[in-house]
Amino acid sequence: MKEPAKRIKKAVIWTVLLLLLTVGVFAWLLRGTDLAGLGAVLARARPHWLAAGACLVLGSLGCQAVNLRMLLRRCGQRISLWNSMRAVFIGFYFSGITPSASGGQPAQVWQLTRAGVAPGASAGALLLMQIAYQAVMIALGAAGLLLCGGALAGLHGETALLLYGFTAASVVLALLSAALFSGAWLRRVGKGLIGLLGRWRLVRDPDALCVRLERQMEQFDACAALLRRCRPLAARLLFVTLVQQLCLFSVPVTVYCALGLTGQPLWRLAAAQALLSIAVDTLPLPGAVGASESAFMAIQGLFFGPLALPAMLLSRGLSFYGAMALSALVTAIPQPCAARRLT
Repeated sequence: MKEPAKRIKKAVIWTVLLLLLTVGVFAWLLRGTDLAGLGAVLARARPHWLAAGACLVLGSLGCQAVNLRMLLRRCGQRISLWNSMRAVFIGFYFSGITPSASGGQPAQVWQLTRAGVAPGASAGALLLMQIAYQAVMIALGAAGLLLCGGALAGLHGETALLLYGFTAASVVLALLSAALFSGAWLRRVGKGLIGLLGRWRLVRDPDALCVRLERQMEQFDACAALLRRCRPLAARLLFVTLVQQLCLFSVPVTVYCALGLTGQPLWRLAAAQALLSIAVDTLPLPGAVGASESAFMAIQGLFFGPLALPAMLLSRGLSFYGAMALSALVTAIPQPCAARRLT
């Protein structure tokens, strides 16, 4: 079976599993619910506020595309804004259908390679974006904990989930930073894995694969060195990532307004969403389905009260399920392979 066919088959399998998991989760969440009453609440939601929430989600994805294009261009790789945006959508889709978002970055590297970007440069740029993402997530999560600490006093099981989220994010940030500042360490790990696969006869030519790895690592090192020596670039990367996350964390604010609720400081809803995100971000579930919905009901339910369920449906519908549907459409658009040869 050819490589593209294998990718399509795996994507279909993971998508079906995600759909089955989603159906099971919502069947559990909606058990015993007055569906007519729930539908009436959803129908009364103000559409202009929901449209604002959708714009925030698109703005968050757009910030990722801006960062990706900025880093690749500074690494000497020419790429259009459309191809950057396409890579972001593809990454979002494959992150959503695979556990711990493990399929997102490999799919992005593959798509960027077809767009004419050197694999080492794209891997380096995506690593830098992931480091910035983890750093901003930890910072905003800590801010959310300070801002919402008193309101969260009644939580029980979610406290352990928050502790796990902060710990896992810190470990991931440390490992990614080690990869950034120690290319030699990354080379040793890569060559060790290739050697292991060679002994298991899972790769035909380990030596040739090591040569390709070295070529890609040269591009990776150049991209990482660029960030280390160019502080303004690092500052822009962190700033755009901050805007990206603030857009996403503000989606519950638009849902709160769409449902006509008042009385809660809007900043507290965004702060609670930051906590929710860091709690479920590293869980080994496709799209954190199940955990995200349950955590929303527990954490944001403190502010939405009896409308927590419709608020969860609207918020997750905008920030995940709607974005997944759009990402699936973009992923399905055929892309011709770039003509020039990559090194």
